[in-house]
Amino acid sequence: MKNRRYLRFAILALTALVAAWLLPSLINAERYRRRLQANLQQALGRQVRFGAIYFRLIPRPGFSINNATVLEDAAFGSEAFARIDHIDCDLAARSILKAQIAVSRLHLQGADINLVRNASGRWNVERMATGAPPTAPSSGTTSDLAIDVDDGRLNFKLGRDKKPFAVSGLNGRLHLDRKRGELDFDLTGAPMRTDLDLPTPGPIQVQGSWLSGGSQEGSLNATLRTRGALVYDWIPIVLSRNPGIYGLMDVEAHLTGSLAVLDVDAQARLSQLRRWESLPPSGDLPVSLFLQGRLYRTAGEADIGDLKADFGASHLNLRGKLGSLGQEPVLDLLAAAANSRLEDFVDFGTRFKGSLGSASRRLGLSGNVDGVVAITGSWSDPLFSGALSTSKARLVVGNASLPMSDALLQFEGRQISLLPVKVAASARVTLVADGVWRLRDSGPPQRTTRSGAAAAGEHAPEPGYRLTLSAHSAPGHELVGLASSMGVRVARDLDLQGPVTATVSLRAPAGFESRPALSGLAELRDDTLLIPGLVQPLSIQDARVSLEGDRLLINPITASFGGSVITARIGHSGPRSEPWTFEAHATELDLAEALSWFEAIGHRAPVPWFERIPGLDTRAERRAAGTGLFNALNARGEFSTPALNYRGISLRNFSGRAELSKRDLRVTAANFRISSGKGQASAAFDLSGAVPHLAAGFDLQGLRLENWTARLPPQLGDLRGSASFSGRFSSEGSSRAQLESNLEGRAQLRLSNLDFGHFDLVRGAAQMAAWGDLAPSRGPFTLRSADLILAIRDRRAELEPAKFEFGGAVFELTGGCDFDGAAQFESSADLSRVNRHWLADPESDTLRNGRFLLSGSLNALRATIEDPASQARR
Repeated sequence: MKNRRYLRFAILALTALVAAWLLPSLINAERYRRRLQANLQQALGRQVRFGAIYFRLIPRPGFSINNATVLEDAAFGSEAFARIDHIDCDLAARSILKAQIAVSRLHLQGADINLVRNASGRWNVERMATGAPPTAPSSGTTSDLAIDVDDGRLNFKLGRDKKPFAVSGLNGRLHLDRKRGELDFDLTGAPMRTDLDLPTPGPIQVQGSWLSGGSQEGSLNATLRTRGALVYDWIPIVLSRNPGIYGLMDVEAHLTGSLAVLDVDAQARLSQLRRWESLPPSGDLPVSLFLQGRLYRTAGEADIGDLKADFGASHLNLRGKLGSLGQEPVLDLLAAAANSRLEDFVDFGTRFKGSLGSASRRLGLSGNVDGVVAITGSWSDPLFSGALSTSKARLVVGNASLPMSDALLQFEGRQISLLPVKVAASARVTLVADGVWRLRDSGPPQRTTRSGAAAAGEHAPEPGYRLTLSAHSAPGHELVGLASSMGVRVARDLDLQGPVTATVSLRAPAGFESRPALSGLAELRDDTLLIPGLVQPLSIQDARVSLEGDRLLINPITASFGGSVITARIGHSGPRSEPWTFEAHATELDLAEALSWFEAIGHRAPVPWFERIPGLDTRAERRAAGTGLFNALNARGEFSTPALNYRGISLRNFSGRAELSKRDLRVTAANFRISSGKGQASAAFDLSGAVPHLAAGFDLQGLRLENWTARLPPQLGDLRGSASFSGRFSSEGSSRAQLESNLEGRAQLRLSNLDFGHFDLVRGAAQMAAWGDLAPSRGPFTLRSADLILAIRDRRAELEPAKFEFGGAVFELTGGCDFDGAAQFESSADLSRVNRHWLADPESDTLRNGRFLLSGSLNALRATIEDPASQARR
């Protein structure tokens, strides 16, 4: 019997379920359209239009509506209040028993709702929430109405203007108790801007209740919260621009009072704050915010009782009023910092600044900061007045902590000024710092005169910030050490002895998103610069260094090195890949001495006193630093000197272009004068390999031989004529000895219009060979031309066989000269066809030819003749 009873119940339940499923399809829902439409209009207080309508029994008795439109109250515009894809209307149980239609719950799917505030400051949902629809409800209207929203969208309008702010993905519920005039709500949505291509910052939840009490104001008690919201997306929603700040935000705000006067008690926590493109900092610096205030909505005003911001061990407080809300807000605020730390402000600021380079990451501040600043004026152009003072402040540079005098930041109008503050960089170095930050004025453009200049008294300084550091006659060694501790790489390898007067400024447009421009001016006088790779210090007599953005100019610089005094102009502009440019002039330069200046080029042992140069540690470190600096050099320019000397040869008025890049030095278009002639030369020094390589070419024209007779035998003391000398040679090595040992090349010496004066080469050859004596020549002893080819190798200049005719005799010359000055030549003379009269003729004509040996130094050759037997063997 028990099992039969259960079976009966199951059959009845199944029958009821099938009936509930099939019965709505048998009922014509259109017969209830007008009654349902009237009930919805009474519940929503607005005209309602909808499409297809269906009757349903499960899960609750009611109607389903597609494509519904809720029209707007004429006081708030003509656009529809809401457009809804689908509505499920649940009927109240009492109305079903009385055979009436009264809606108790609405489930909205895909609702697009417009929230409008009109010119009088009223919102279009106020009348609906107070339970006072335009028309009186019928007896069938229930006092309670529940509304569920699924995947809705909330738009905002001010009058006829739709704002770019919206809430998407709206979900939640509203419950309206018309008897008590109470509205309970719990909604979640994602804020967004329609004019920016940015994702939503995350969902925001609003829950609470509003008790109207039969008035338009009522009593509100609500809580607004969000968790893990993205600051990067929230700021553009509020400010309509994207400052590129990353961070996470948790907010919880309690709202109490009425729609006219609203009390706010909120707290927020911001974490992982930084610029979007920068890497996360090593440690988080969360910011906790606490706000207590009151909003007078109808008056458009707000009182900030207390806004407190805590980060690290620092605290900021803000109090005051905001006016003209909803338009251009007007500020009347007072901000105060008490018992705060400079290091917290610096740490906080470095998370949002632009890229200042590696040096800025090694800078910091510590100490206490206190002060009060008043903020007045419009939201877009606030004015400031007040001051912040620091005490026990220190500038942190690398591992050093430098004491500072007490500083004062003055706020005046749109400008913030740092009054001069002293920084004790060392016991003998005191830096003076000052700065200014001018905020951008977003007001109307300045009125200009006909000439285009700003009207008198209306000129406003350019917005931006400037920070200046200056030092007067500070020891250069300690300044270089300070720069090294700041991370300036080149300063780690250099040392400077002597006084320096310098001023350095950082400038940038308003805001920290742009990279600041660095400018400065330094003056050096009677200083000594120690550069790795040079075998001795560079003595700077006078130098002026100016820096403006990416343009560095050293002009002039006068320095002495060895026996030379060099005056130069050195500059660089653009990115680091661009070469340096220079114009240098030396009073006199000895090439052999200059080659010995560079320890980084040749791995020669340094001079003994080099070990005692301060600022450099070991020989290996010197060489590595010098090589590093030399490898980084990329320069091109012009060099000139009135005298370039090498082993007794002087090139006068030398000028040429030089280019150094990646250890490859090239000298082109070199022009000079040598003796009475002029010359051109080019050279290439390849220093990239383990052994430096040299290749050069030269061309000398217009040489006067009378200027070179001191280097020739005394018999040629009256030699006259002209010569040209050209050739190319190459070598490798890091010292003069190596270069001379490996020197190879080929040169051509062309002699023209030679006049030997009183020297009779033919008669002298006959006398020296004991062939007799020739009658004196009646004409001059001249030679029209002769070409000599020299091959250079193995520390020797070898003369290829050269033949020439002189006074009817034929001479042939060969041999060479070593680099140490020892010469060895062989000459043959054929006097058999000489037409001159022989004064003594002991031998026959067939013996009037032979070979002579010339040896000794070039200017003192000794001549001997081979014996006839040797000649016969030849």
